[in-house]
Amino acid sequence: WRMPGVMGGSWAAVAAAVVVLGCVTETTSNCMQGNCTSGLGLWRWDNGDQYRGYFKHGARDGLGAYYSHSGSKYEGLWTNDKKDGYGTWTWADGTRYSGRWSEDFHHGHGIYLFAGGEMYEGDYNFGKRHGKGMNTWPSGDRYEGDFDQDKRRGVGKLMSISGSTYEGNWMEDKIDGHGVWTWQNGNQYQGDWHNGERTGYGMYWWANGGRHIGEWKDSKEHGMGQQVQMGYLWGNTTLEGNWHVGRLAESFKVPPELYAWVMKSLWSTRQAQRKAQTSSEGARGAASQARNAATRATEKARLAQDLVKQVKSSKKELQLSFTPVCSPLFPIPNGEVNPQLEGYQQGDVVSLSCAQGFQLAGGFPLRECQIDGTWTGGSKPQCTRIIPP
Repeated sequence: WRMPGVMGGSWAAVAAAVVVLGCVTETTSNCMQGNCTSGLGLWRWDNGDQYRGYFKHGARDGLGAYYSHSGSKYEGLWTNDKKDGYGTWTWADGTRYSGRWSEDFHHGHGIYLFAGGEMYEGDYNFGKRHGKGMNTWPSGDRYEGDFDQDKRRGVGKLMSISGSTYEGNWMEDKIDGHGVWTWQNGNQYQGDWHNGERTGYGMYWWANGGRHIGEWKDSKEHGMGQQVQMGYLWGNTTLEGNWHVGRLAESFKVPPELYAWVMKSLWSTRQAQRKAQTSSEGARGAASQARNAATRATEKARLAQDLVKQVKSSKKELQLSFTPVCSPLFPIPNGEVNPQLEGYQQGDVVSLSCAQGFQLAGGFPLRECQIDGTWTGGSKPQCTRIIPP
C-alpha cells in the first residue's frame, strides 16, 4: 500500500520566479510610447521585457500587462510597481495562476494550474498554499483540507481515483496522527499513523467481518494484538499474542489493557475524522472563492489585453482628462458595497463615471473604486479614491 497524491516539489521555485520576473530592473530603460510617469504608456527594458498599462509617479500602478522575454506574462492590477489585486500570470509552458495578489505574491484566493494537469484551488499566503484548499492531481486523486506553508498539515480528506479515502491528520505532506482509511473493497483501518504508515494502536476491519486489533508498525501487525479470521465452514479463528512484521510470533492471551489503549486511539481517530470532514467542507468553500477570484482575475487580464491594444494603436501620448458631472451617477451593480470585506468588491467597477463625481473624457474607459479607508459614510458608501488616478 502506498499513499496516493504526492505533492510536487516545484511550488517554491515557481513562486520565486514570479517575484523575480515581476520586478525586472535595468540600468537603462525606455518609455517607448505614451505617459510613463503618470498616465498610460509603454515601457520597454533592454532585455526585451515590456509593460503596457497605467503608471503613477513612474511606477506601474493600476491596470496593465507585463511581458517577459522568457515567454511569461502577467495581466491584471498593479500597485506601486508590484502585482497587487486581481491578475493572471501565465508561464511559457502553460502553467497559470489566476486570483488575488499582494506585494508580487499570490495572496488570498486563487487557482494554480500546472501544465501537467495538477491544480490547486484555495487560500494563499504570500506565495504559499496556506489555509483551506483543494489539490487535484492528473490521476484524479484529490485532497481537500488544511495547508500550512505549502504542505498538507492539519486535518483533511484524500480521495483516490481507485475509490479509497482517508480522513484525518496530516503532517509535512504525509498522513500522520489519527485517521481513517477506507479501501474501495470495504476494508477499513482506524487508528494511529506515522509518516504515511499505520503505526501505533489501531483496528483493521476486513469486509468479510474479520478484524485485527492491536499494535502496528509500518502498516504491518507488529506488537501485541488479537486477530479474528472469518471461517465459513469451520467457524472463526482467533489468533492473539505478539506479532512480528505481520505474522503471529508468540501466542498468548493479550491483556485487557491493550483494548483500552486501542479504544483511546479510536476515540481520537473519530475526533480527527470529524474535523477532517469539516475541513473538507471548508476547502470546498475556499475552492469556490478561488474560482470567483480567478474569474475576476481573468476579467482583469482581458481588460489589460484590451488596454495593450489601445496602447499599440495610439500614435501620440495618451492623456486622461476629467470633467465634473452633476447628473445622477450610474447605479453600482449588485447594490451596496461593504468596504470591510476585501480590496475590490462586487459592483465597484463602473464605466465612464465614479462615485467621486468625475467622468472620463478620454483614454481607457474604466474606473475602479479602491478601498483604502477613504470611503464616505451613509447607507451606500461612495468611493473617494479612484484608480487609475
